[in-house]
Amino acid sequence: MRLKFTAVILTLIFFNTELKSQWILLQNSGAGRISDIEVHNNFLFASSESSGVFRSSDNGVSWVSVNSGMNTT
Repeated sequence: MRLKFTAVILTLIFFNTELKSQWILLQNSGAGRISDIEVHNNFLFASSESSGVFRSSDNGVSWVSVNSGMNTT
């Protein structure tokens, strides 16, 4: 019983320290509120409430607008 308890504690410590999110706060990106993020064919797509759709090919480091052909953003 004590061995199982120790294993659970060690597992929780490992997951708590090794698997933290890698989110970075972007200050004033100008895109407005992001309403959805989707992954498709190694691209990230983000839709915003006021600026349309953006695409990233480098895991979110940089974003480009992909609103070409849309009637409204």
